[in-house]
Amino acid sequence: MRKVYYSLLILSFLAIPSHSQEIAKTEVGIKFLKGWKRHKVYTIRLAEAMTENGYSFKPVESIRSFAEAIMHVITANYMFSSIVGESKFPLSEEDQKIEGKSKADLLRMLGESFDYAEKVVLNITNNQLKKTTTWQNPIEPSTTRTYEEVLYVMREHAAHHRGQLTVYLRLKGIVPPDYID
Repeated sequence: MRKVYYSLLILSFLAIPSHSQEIAKTEVGIKFLKGWKRHKVYTIRLAEAMTENGYSFKPVESIRSFAEAIMHVITANYMFSSIVGESKFPLSEEDQKIEGKSKADLLRMLGESFDYAEKVVLNITNNQLKKTTTWQNPIEPSTTRTYEEVLYVMREHAAHHRGQLTVYLRLKGIVPPDYID
């Protein structure tokens, strides 16, 4: 089973779209993407580790299911990327629904959300990184963020929810994949 898993993992790296071999136009982009690619692989590995029926698991009723947490990361990746890329949010309300989506559907969407962000970062310029957007933050008095700051918020957000996914796996008795640094 492990041989099959590792073979599939290697094949998935070979199938990475060619744009991922491109170099970002900015130093910020180059550094960001180095970590973002690891974020993608590790997040997908966590999502793959959960069983199909475990996607409906909620540790308590008042929080998201595993599938809802995955969808939250997907929509957030698109939302943050759309801000920075100055593009229309690409998911419809129907796309954001969990109902009718399998584990495979969510895994595909998760990978695509990371790819979408990568494409935005590959093409962003230094001038764009300095642009600002309005921001609601209950902790700080600031009401704006630069696009560069939005990228880091996106990365922190994804890391936060990967921690959540790790706990869900542990609660289901599943050992999470080793961390990639």
